[in-house]
Amino acid sequence: MKFICLQENLNKGLFLVNHLTLKNFYLPILNNVLIQAQNNNIKLIATNLEIGIQCQIRGKIEQEGKFIVPCQLLVNYINLLPKKPIEIEVKDSKLFLECSHQKTQINGIDSAEFPILPELKNATEYFLNIIDFKTAFEQIISTITFNELRPEISGALLDFNISQSGWLTMAGTDSFQIAEKKIIFQKNSADINKQIILPLKTCQELLRILPEEPNEIIKICVDTNQIYFSFQNVELVSKIIEGKYPDYPQIIPKEYKTRVILNADELIKGIKRQSFFTDEKRKLNIAFSCAKQEMTIISNGVIGESVSKIKGEIKGEENEIVVDYKYLLQGVQSLKSNEIIIEIINKKQPLILKSPLEEKNYFYFIFPVAEKE
Repeated sequence: MKFICLQENLNKGLFLVNHLTLKNFYLPILNNVLIQAQNNNIKLIATNLEIGIQCQIRGKIEQEGKFIVPCQLLVNYINLLPKKPIEIEVKDSKLFLECSHQKTQINGIDSAEFPILPELKNATEYFLNIIDFKTAFEQIISTITFNELRPEISGALLDFNISQSGWLTMAGTDSFQIAEKKIIFQKNSADINKQIILPLKTCQELLRILPEEPNEIIKICVDTNQIYFSFQNVELVSKIIEGKYPDYPQIIPKEYKTRVILNADELIKGIKRQSFFTDEKRKLNIAFSCAKQEMTIISNGVIGESVSKIKGEIKGEENEIVVDYKYLLQGVQSLKSNEIIIEIINKKQPLILKSPLEEKNYFYFIFPVAEKE
């Protein structure tokens, strides 16, 4: 194998694949990256057996081939080279690199030992705007945590629904909070509904590598037990979680007794101020006054007690609720809105957060803290 590429291109490609190769003690082969030069394409391939990723980089191939080298070592070395062309060649089971006046060689491994990324068969294809998709992940991911006892909530729900005019519903929950976001997918290869659970690690990896390109499209292929993402020069394949996602829509309130509209920045500052005075249970006592048109946040703990009052537009009944400040803060920040809508029924029912800009397409749902806690 022999090819020439720019340092910037190789550095960027290694950044995209390197995260999957970190510290695999049980299968050291997975700490490597497969470099493949074939069919006029230079590819970098990495996998941890749960997720696989390959990135195509630009360059000139003089001799085809493939080779495996320790990924972190290559990342560290390439990152310190000058931004000039790099000549890479494999000879006698060694990878030789030359860039400007810098030369080195890295011992490698036979590529036959490297796991092959799976191919999807009979997959259904969907196409979405990449910014919409990334933003949706950002808005739901704070509600997802790994749960060994309940693997079905250790990931994000992706529900492709043809019958609802091509909406993709994305949701996350940890049993204490729920977030749901709906976005439109542009087209699909067949009129087929698909519902899968995407592992948290895959969600995090996508958030790390998805670009901020307003007009870019991401292709998603859904198979029986795997899902595939393709965008720009990157392809990622992941296993999906088996099981049925909780039927959370049945517990979402269809009405409210009190509706509040507040400035988001003032609310965030108020929550943070009060968080300093909570104990390990992180409780905030919140009251809504229609007469005074204000929200009162009270916190008390060993350190002391504090009260914040925030003016807003409050309609309906006088009301109160006790919530976990961490969940409330995550919910408000995830809305990415200048104004926040809060809807509640009573102190025993969940609190719902919405944005006036996307009231029908996104909500954040927080269960109250029991009074005895």
